[in-house]
Amino acid sequence: MIQISTCSLEILWTLERFQVFINTAVLQKSSPYFPLMMQIPTLLFYWKTYAPMMESILAKTEQKQNSTKKETAAVAQAEQDGISYPSRINGQTFEVYQDNKWQPFTVKGVNMGMAKPGTFPGEAAITREEYDRWFEQIGEMNANAIRVYTLHPPAFYDALKSYNEKAETPLYLYHGVWVDEEPLVEKLDAFDKDITQNFQNEMKKIVDVVHGNATVEEKTGPCSRNV
Repeated sequence: MIQISTCSLEILWTLERFQVFINTAVLQKSSPYFPLMMQIPTLLFYWKTYAPMMESILAKTEQKQNSTKKETAAVAQAEQDGISYPSRINGQTFEVYQDNKWQPFTVKGVNMGMAKPGTFPGEAAITREEYDRWFEQIGEMNANAIRVYTLHPPAFYDALKSYNEKAETPLYLYHGVWVDEEPLVEKLDAFDKDITQNFQNEMKKIVDVVHGNATVEEKTGPCSRNV
């Protein structure tokens, strides 16, 4: 934060006194004081207007940031065998960990695809601003979950994280995993060893993506970038 110290106030007082001196003196352009005289208005503007203004702006920004940090509550998580997690499936019921106990979770979800009107899913054309707006609208309609069927662009995960950090009620994410259809058509066996292994790898990748620990290599179809 910018603060005006005692030394700075002395400088300001000196500049003001010097301005009084040069205003009452008869100075020519050839005078050795003339270049300094031309700088006095700029220096006075800095110390009298700019510095106090920036101090006020930065103070308000810092106060707002501290307020946001206080309002952002960490999601409660259960821990077992060194693994922390905020939700689980118990029989036929979804549960979330709240108030130090597991509680049933009634899903009020919104399905979100990869395309928007006028585009194909493979274009990944949804922007960060659109994700931000959609999450706000989804929260306003009292939904509490989002379901996606495949990997989304990084903007999706960034926007969801940003929304949940400030929202009173978070949006839970149900993340699907895309299965390569061509091997299924060829082998007609969903439990084929290679198909199963590829599916497992895809699930692990999605988990890393959700936690921001993945770099998705570019390939035909899915979008890619550090997420």
